[in-house]
Amino acid sequence: PRQADSHTGVTVTHLTVLTNPTAGHAAAQAAEAAITHLRARGLTVTHHAASSASESHALAQEAARTGARGIVAAGGDGLVSIALQAVASTPIALGVIPIGTGNDCARMLDIPLGDPVAAAEVIATGNIRVIDAGRIQYDGTTTWFATVVASGFDSLVNDRANRMRWPRGRRRYDIAMALEAAKLRPLPFRIELDDQVIETDVTLGTHVDLPEVSTFRSRRVRLSAADITAYADGDPVAPLPVDIEVVPGALSVFA
Repeated sequence: PRQADSHTGVTVTHLTVLTNPTAGHAAAQAAEAAITHLRARGLTVTHHAASSASESHALAQEAARTGARGIVAAGGDGLVSIALQAVASTPIALGVIPIGTGNDCARMLDIPLGDPVAAAEVIATGNIRVIDAGRIQYDGTTTWFATVVASGFDSLVNDRANRMRWPRGRRRYDIAMALEAAKLRPLPFRIELDDQVIETDVTLGTHVDLPEVSTFRSRRVRLSAADITAYADGDPVAPLPVDIEVVPGALSVFA
């Protein structure tokens, strides 16, 4: 879900900013530069440096419950996803200061990369877009996402990379991809769309223009396969099957 539906005229003066103190010294400096800029622009900032993903999740949910008008994730896609769970389907705006490896959500929103002050200025300017968001449901649980759900070869690569302790950064995913590609095999999938059901063996498609790759448009999708995990915005969600749908106008973002 990427398209913008509208702009809002809401003025946000109070922000909650989430950071990850375990991300390293450079990330901490980048986050501090962004927070300093937001305050210099006259915004009231409440800064939460959580020591774990579960603590970040609790702080984001509490900020949403107690009247925050904007929640900013100063970190990678994992922290953005945590903030997204708190703001989706609410009027609270999501802000992104990209200080991670992939920064996929920031790229989708055209947020400046490698310049935390410029990213903070996007928030300080106060332009808020309302865009579509994705929702995954499984076992009575809901997870929201902003960019993509992946399953199949991508999932196997992520599973392996998450089990690896060395090396760090993107190199770990390169190695995981090479190891999984060496034993690449067709994966039997059942894909239920709005108007059809597809049962097929899935391998690796690297681009939608390849003749081996099929694309479909559907508002709702149910994915089923054995021993495959669904990933949303780069984070593991649940083993398949999962139900996925697009929710129009579910997310407000500073962009």
